[in-house]
Amino acid sequence: METYVNALMLTAVTLTYLPAHTHATKILLVPGNLDSHIMLFSRLAIDLAKLGNMATVIAPSNARIPDFVTDDAVDNFTYVKYPVDETTWFPSSAEMTELVVTMATTTSPLQIMRAFANGNAELTHAGEKDCVRLLDNVELMRQIRETRYDFAIMDLFGAIACYYTIPYSLGMPYATMSLDLSSAYLFRVPRLSSFPNAVSLSDRPSFLDRLTVFIIDRLDNGVISDNRHYMKKYAPDRPYLDTVELFQRQSLWFFVEDLSVHYPLPQMPNTIAVGDIIIGTKVRPLSGEIKEFVSRSKHGVILVAFGSWFSDVFPPAVIRRLCDAFIEAAKRFGLSFVWKLKGKVSCSNNNILILPWIPQIDLLADTRVRLFISHGGYNSIIESVYHAKPLILFPIGVDQPANAAAGESKGYAIQMKILDFSAESLVSNIHKLLTDPTYKRNANLASGILRDRRDTAAQRVSAIIDHVIKYGDRHLRTGAFELSTFQFMMFDIFAALVAAAVIVLFVFTLLCCCLYRICCRRSRYVEEKLKSQ
Repeated sequence: METYVNALMLTAVTLTYLPAHTHATKILLVPGNLDSHIMLFSRLAIDLAKLGNMATVIAPSNARIPDFVTDDAVDNFTYVKYPVDETTWFPSSAEMTELVVTMATTTSPLQIMRAFANGNAELTHAGEKDCVRLLDNVELMRQIRETRYDFAIMDLFGAIACYYTIPYSLGMPYATMSLDLSSAYLFRVPRLSSFPNAVSLSDRPSFLDRLTVFIIDRLDNGVISDNRHYMKKYAPDRPYLDTVELFQRQSLWFFVEDLSVHYPLPQMPNTIAVGDIIIGTKVRPLSGEIKEFVSRSKHGVILVAFGSWFSDVFPPAVIRRLCDAFIEAAKRFGLSFVWKLKGKVSCSNNNILILPWIPQIDLLADTRVRLFISHGGYNSIIESVYHAKPLILFPIGVDQPANAAAGESKGYAIQMKILDFSAESLVSNIHKLLTDPTYKRNANLASGILRDRRDTAAQRVSAIIDHVIKYGDRHLRTGAFELSTFQFMMFDIFAALVAAAVIVLFVFTLLCCCLYRICCRRSRYVEEKLKSQ
């Protein structure tokens, strides 16, 4: 029944909108089943719709729908759910919890990347199950085909071997929107190991950092799995492409990154930074319990939020230390705390408000909020920087350590270890952020950089999509796509140079040996001649 309703909704939007706006570009957005990804895709879709495009987000039924989907939606935007088998999304599973703890407790880059690779493998497996449920949904897929979308935006993390067969089987151009953790070289973007990355955590990677990243990139493609089954079943009339070829066939890559919170990195004509997507969310006035609590604060509020996993992942001792620090900071500095935390927590204090959900963007926009304590997820970082709030960051895994390192390097954040901190050290850092004006000054600088844009992320995306629809993408694609990875990484050049050096050294050595033998012969000849006289 739900599938039928979704199909009717998709048809109604298409039929009512197209007669009056036949010029509209029809864009299909397919995020992976991750809250932050669905939030980004939905935000972009709404903003694209506001520009006159017809945008549809298709997401699993067990995914959390962002609040702004209903609050800020427009007529030509549609959010369609398709039924999946699991009632709980995979990141909440025990397996994912264990991997998150591993990433948070180790300092070895190899162990972190191994845990990330294992987590991505599990995420891919779960994503492929969801994808099959979508592709086997005959009525919904029929409606997608009949809508004749002009372009698709896909997610790198989830199950590209399966999901990317959708735009390929329909013959439409497509793009990826995602973070770049280690796969840029597959799309022939020259982000070599010498550039900042998710492992090195510095804008000046050491030799060991560069060597580690180089080895990891060569050993693990991260998001690549076998797609033969999906291509055979769901794209039988199209030439077979393996997963890497399917990924490289895309027209564009929208990188979720921004200079205000990341280090400068190389771009290509077919790549665009769109990390400022989420800042388009409308800010609403505070209301209810939160409004009353914030209004009572005399010396300001500190916002605390650690993402979706925190209360399920970390032991009570960590939460206890955080609680002790907040109580002490409230007593010492007269501060109040709004803390997003699920479940019942024993942290009773009149200056601490604990809620399972908070309007994070609305709070960050409030002038009474003085700083943000966070896990360092991308959305939280960019929202905090936009509103010029300094941060204390407890990175857990994935891109969070790199985000925290960049924030600390740029001078608007202090990072701490979630399993190795004391209440007193956290209180000390809170005091430091409140009293040292350089943190607020650097936060204002980063906010100014983020806000100083001639266009929005949606405008950039809409323009480049229209360009590709009109002119194709061949002129945007570097000839490096014709090179193998061995050639793209210039191994053949290095091999030729090494071979040339070896040949020169061999020839030089041979000449030296010959000269030595000639000299020895001449010396013996002279000695023998002298003796004969």
